[in-house]
Amino acid sequence: MAFDTGDVYKAAPEGVALNDYMDYTAQFTTNKDSMKNQATIYRANSATYNNPYDIIQMMNGTDKTQLSSIWGTRSYDSDSANPKIDNYFDLKNKQSVSAWLYFGDRDPYKDVDYNSSDTAKNLPDGLAFVLQNDSRGKNAISYGANDGKLAYGQTLGVWGSGNSDASVNSSVLSIGSGAIKNSFALEFDNLRNSTVSTESNSKDDYFDGMKKQNSDITKGQHMAWGYPGASTIETSTVGSIPTNFDASQNTYLSNKYRPLFSISSYYYYGMNHQGVLPGLYFSGDSQLNKVWHHFTLNYTPPESGSTMATVQYIFNDKNYDGTPTEFNEWDKNTVKIDISKLMTLDIGNSNPDPYKVRWGFTASTGSQYSAPSPFAIVIQEMPNVANIEVSTKLFDLSEYNAADNTWEREISDLDRKGSNESSNNPKYNVANGDKLRFEYDLNYISGFAGTGDEIATTLNLPDSVDFSADPETDLGKDDIIGQIKYANFAADEDNQTIPIYASEVSTDSDGNQVLHLNLHKMDTANQTAKIELFGKAQAKTTPTTVKGEHANYKSIHFIDDALSPSFIINDPLQLSTKDDLNLGTINTKDLNNNQVNLNLTADYQNGSKFDKNNFTLYTEIDGQQLNSTVVSTTDQQTTYDIANNIGNSTQLTAEYLGVGEHTIKVWAVDYLNRTSTPITYNVVVQGTQLSLDIDPEYFFQDINSQSSKGYVNRKGVWKVKVNSTDTPWTLTASADPLTLKTDSTQELGPLFYRDKSGNDQSLVDQSPIIASDNNADPTTKVTDIGGNWGIEDGILLESIGVKQAGEYGSIINWNLINSL
Repeated sequence: MAFDTGDVYKAAPEGVALNDYMDYTAQFTTNKDSMKNQATIYRANSATYNNPYDIIQMMNGTDKTQLSSIWGTRSYDSDSANPKIDNYFDLKNKQSVSAWLYFGDRDPYKDVDYNSSDTAKNLPDGLAFVLQNDSRGKNAISYGANDGKLAYGQTLGVWGSGNSDASVNSSVLSIGSGAIKNSFALEFDNLRNSTVSTESNSKDDYFDGMKKQNSDITKGQHMAWGYPGASTIETSTVGSIPTNFDASQNTYLSNKYRPLFSISSYYYYGMNHQGVLPGLYFSGDSQLNKVWHHFTLNYTPPESGSTMATVQYIFNDKNYDGTPTEFNEWDKNTVKIDISKLMTLDIGNSNPDPYKVRWGFTASTGSQYSAPSPFAIVIQEMPNVANIEVSTKLFDLSEYNAADNTWEREISDLDRKGSNESSNNPKYNVANGDKLRFEYDLNYISGFAGTGDEIATTLNLPDSVDFSADPETDLGKDDIIGQIKYANFAADEDNQTIPIYASEVSTDSDGNQVLHLNLHKMDTANQTAKIELFGKAQAKTTPTTVKGEHANYKSIHFIDDALSPSFIINDPLQLSTKDDLNLGTINTKDLNNNQVNLNLTADYQNGSKFDKNNFTLYTEIDGQQLNSTVVSTTDQQTTYDIANNIGNSTQLTAEYLGVGEHTIKVWAVDYLNRTSTPITYNVVVQGTQLSLDIDPEYFFQDINSQSSKGYVNRKGVWKVKVNSTDTPWTLTASADPLTLKTDSTQELGPLFYRDKSGNDQSLVDQSPIIASDNNADPTTKVTDIGGNWGIEDGILLESIGVKQAGEYGSIINWNLINSL
């Protein structure tokens, strides 16, 4: 279906204001010819089209032969009276570019078999996203390496060209010299050029015709990347890329070709395509809301010491309304590019910093089988205007994470699941009733302009999640369901946490929950805004797959979209007990009452059977976790009474617990990491107890000379404590002299004990009584021995003359017995 350009532009999706950040004033001139740059900008609400957002038109629908380019402005392109904004692409930092692209309405496969490699004829040639450091700056464009004329058609304005026709009877080994130099290009090739020249006046039109191992490299409308300024090699086999072809050094190929029954030979020029996404639909959509296609490029700089950066390019990652499409439906690729090929500063290059390269788009048409059609771009994110990293996360706050002994586990996005991966995986599953935390993160990477104003944020909340306030939490008591956390803003008052109240959630006409927020404007690297929303999994039936919901961020200079993670809600695992949670009192001396037996039962809420993957029972005593115990479910029952003989998990003795008051917490975790609500018991243990609480290391003060007191004081308070219940006790100590760590023949000391009366006893040849107590009280008593030592009593170090410098050490042997 043919669309009027005005209708298409009026239906343009959301885009940012371009202001004076993009430059389309390039002059296309060589010493042989010139051509007007076809690119232009129609500002929002233009008189021509009444388009709602700024639109870059790269090509019109009338001129058969066209070249165009548009670049981010560079400050050194202007005179001092009219300086331009420096809208560069920074190779040292993460960068993103996103835009909506319009390629016209011509059916690309109308008169060809879609399964073949070809496209229909009478399509415009295509568009390219380009990073470049060409000395011609904004005027860089393709030309023929042989004839010096401007090269349109299959070059897309960025690739090199051998010549304007195929009659040159000589090999061209430098087609790249006619390309935009020091560049990387990602092409959107609308028309597959695969015709070998058969007449002296036919055009060089074979860039897409090369094969590798007898397979076509490109098929149909396609995306691919390469280095336009790389060199050319001659192939030994017509139309085939050699197996030893070095794509990092060469992009183009040439070979002499003699058509059948012809006495003349011609040269064809092919091109190697890297990272091909084949068989795409750029044009020919039958619905007006599908003619715009979204494109995102994400750049990650090289690691230290490397020049290999990572580039991810994605096509059709958003629907017309801005909602991201499902991840597995994206046409995408992730590749490595060598940024050293972009950083050469040729003579005449005005760029002061080779890492800050020019970015933009080129377009062209004019191949022998092409036809004109409008090409247009709506920008959503420009790398050095407002470059913000957007992400979403989900955490289950009811699930136990055994890896780090915490009650929080991140849930992965089911939409990102690998094609060979099962959804029956703990990282994608939560249990009905689990407490959840959704996170929406914005991280400002770079950009001279910033967002321009506050970021209007619309969050469509996931289904099957209850976002009402939780009265069991401190936030929920105040009707708070979330918060916005700001960090790294210049003004302290901007680095605050803003509550989100339940009353702020509204319901749209379709009954969906929506939250509208205005985030601070962002304009400085490392500024972050984190939205946290707290909810509870609440599915009517299980299992339920919860789809990701749209998050939209919009400001003058920044637009982006994200989906909340998709996940699965299953039946919760339940752990119940027949016991009173107050287990009463047990006694270490009473053989008839010296242990507790925990009577536990595990099942699923809706009575489903356990599978053969077992589950694990965890026990925690006074905040200290014990070893976990695996409960076998190989017989696949619906209910398991956990036996009392599973070690310390369900049968706990008074001796094991120790005298005093204790809390015992138990919970179960199954193979999907579904965690039961913990059960917490209380128990009191009576009986005899005796233990020593000491530090692993003690220190004396440093010695610079012999002490006038004849001894050296302790450094700090030494922890020496005795815990006792219903038993007398005596504590003694002994120790060898301190020796130099690097030379054990050098001794220091000895250690001695001085009581409150000033009596001294050596720890070397004696074992003096340090403390004792005749305690028959059933109440637990803590005797702080070290804390009661003064400066001149307790364990001291005798100072005998000046010794060799260094660190001296020994071991104190403590002996605690339950008698006087």
